[in-house]
Amino acid sequence: MAELDALMDQSARITPLSQTTNDLSPDEAEAIRDHFNQIRTALLGHLQDCEIPLEVRQNSLHWVVQSNVMHLQVMIDDMRPKRLSAYGPLNAEGKAAVLKIQQDLARRFEVLRNFLGNGTEHNPSQ
Repeated sequence: MAELDALMDQSARITPLSQTTNDLSPDEAEAIRDHFNQIRTALLGHLQDCEIPLEVRQNSLHWVVQSNVMHLQVMIDDMRPKRLSAYGPLNAEGKAAVLKIQQDLARRFEVLRNFLGNGTEHNPSQ
């Protein structure tokens, strides 16, 4: 349900690569969140009644962001004209545009990755 909550939050924002469109009315979204809360409350109550300890293994958000940024960097690195030619031929202008976009995004992700890697207050190994 946490992923569904996040998906609902994401769908409320316009992003260029979003895989969903928000077709829920505000009342529907609120009702769904209310159902999620009722289900969470019931689940926690059942665990407590059965004396089952709640053991949630949480990951560091910093680590999750850092790992996903590295994954996105690999995807950007793969966004080369030769790779994209599988979708159809690219002329010289198209190849130049793809390289420009790839370089711009790669630079931006590198800046973000450096920021994440240099944040000693967030890095438990230092």
